[in-house]
Amino acid sequence: MLLSSMYLLIVLLIILLVFIGYILGVVIYGLTLVRNYPIDAVFKEIAKEEDYVSLDMIPRKLTHFIVQMEDENFYEHRGYDMSAIKRAFERNLRAKKNMYGGSTISQQVAKNLYLSFKRSYTRKITELVISLYIEKHLSKNDILSIYINTSYFGMGIYGVAHAALFYFNAGLEDLSTNQMFVILCMLSAPTNGNPLTYPDVFIRIRDTKLEQLREAGKINIEDYDNIISGHEDIIDEKLRDNDDFSASFSRDIPLYNYRFGLHRDYSKVTIP
Repeated sequence: MLLSSMYLLIVLLIILLVFIGYILGVVIYGLTLVRNYPIDAVFKEIAKEEDYVSLDMIPRKLTHFIVQMEDENFYEHRGYDMSAIKRAFERNLRAKKNMYGGSTISQQVAKNLYLSFKRSYTRKITELVISLYIEKHLSKNDILSIYINTSYFGMGIYGVAHAALFYFNAGLEDLSTNQMFVILCMLSAPTNGNPLTYPDVFIRIRDTKLEQLREAGKINIEDYDNIISGHEDIIDEKLRDNDDFSASFSRDIPLYNYRFGLHRDYSKVTIP
């Protein structure tokens, strides 16, 4: 009996050591990435892009929508949000698959710039390590600016300025409230919920997000009515009617951020 207890203790100790080694390995990997590619230098490089838009050039209503729906505690947390992680864990348990990540905007910036888009627990831990580093080296507004300028909006489009031009043939200052909300919704579903290729799925996503904002008191009645009644005029007609054009783009999430990440490939970016 004593011998079997010792064997069990040894096995548990080995498992613990393996787990600790795994965590240390992931942490070292994340720190190595940011040491080789410091976030302040990466930010300066992104800011040199001709289509980069600083936060003061982005409509305040758009940034309000993005923060409220993507990371409502963005200006309070230090790179991670335990309440969001808990909600994502509970939703994954109910779905019986790893569908929700509970990532903050800082964690999504870490993913966009340094990591693969493929869901895994290793990526999530590395993402957390890098997001803590990012929070120490950049202001909240700079982090939000990077996120808005580097996120994927489907059809090979990265960054909010590209999205406004591609989908609406408009500058950011010319976007309607409805169009801003379309852009917001594409952050969470740039391919399978893209309004150009899957309009019905997009409408369901849009209505869900809109209702969440309404229930939280984060949107006024005028904006709510404009968005809920404006879905017929969300996409430039030339794009909506050109099936051959839309069919030429991948319907899958890219493995990496080809425009701004470490695996960048500018040939992936197409603007009509």
